[in-house]
Amino acid sequence: PDIAWRSIPLDHLRYHPNFRPLPETVRDLASLEDVRNFRQASWQWDALHQGRCTTSQAVAALGFLEPMAGDLLGVPKSWRRGGLGAYHRLRKRPLRTLEEMKEELCVGPFDTAVADDRPSNSTTSNPYWKIPRRFPFAAKYMVPISKELQRRRRAQAEVYTESPGFEWSIRCAWGNVQEATALLTALNYFWQQNNNIVLKEVGMCGAGLELGSASHLLVGATPDALLCHPDGTLEAVEVKNHCPFLPNYRVSSQKPSLN
Repeated sequence: PDIAWRSIPLDHLRYHPNFRPLPETVRDLASLEDVRNFRQASWQWDALHQGRCTTSQAVAALGFLEPMAGDLLGVPKSWRRGGLGAYHRLRKRPLRTLEEMKEELCVGPFDTAVADDRPSNSTTSNPYWKIPRRFPFAAKYMVPISKELQRRRRAQAEVYTESPGFEWSIRCAWGNVQEATALLTALNYFWQQNNNIVLKEVGMCGAGLELGSASHLLVGATPDALLCHPDGTLEAVEVKNHCPFLPNYRVSSQKPSLN
């Protein structure tokens, strides 16, 4: 199965005229909430999770993924895990103050480009998107699929097929590879409602939340994106894309295949 079928890389989506990407580097922080400007793939974003209760840690810490709770809630066995991993991550020393975050996260070397420069929206210099007339969406993706790319995809599919438990791992891989495409689908839908809609990349939010002096709990959450309305309203966007491939166990004597 081709898990990258019709997928668009996030690096290409960042060039979309109605998408606002985060900068590659963040040189300074004016407030705790500014840590949302670190990209999700960055080491800074990962470091912010230490000692902080996020959605990925909360579900395990609350015991929802334990065997008995998983059975009662119908949690797939491939998702279940004990709460020990969440415990160890939550007990790590977190970055609490603005000074700590500046010292540990805003480190160089930086390139000479301005940190908040974004890819050009120009239809003449944009290598991935064009704005044709009478097109149903904000922009048209113009990158063809080369024979070399097709060869790499076939090779990747063979790797997954030969891996133990491939029928489940390939479904997780599909979700990761197709996330940017799902964001584009959401952007196209909302753009049809209002042509001035913008989708914005975002990192961890909630670092500046005050939970009360009696609590030492730090929280954080990372939406897939922010939907920016022309009137200034912001909405968190969380996309889900379900893998179309399912295990085929009809022939029990053979290795399961994906249909």
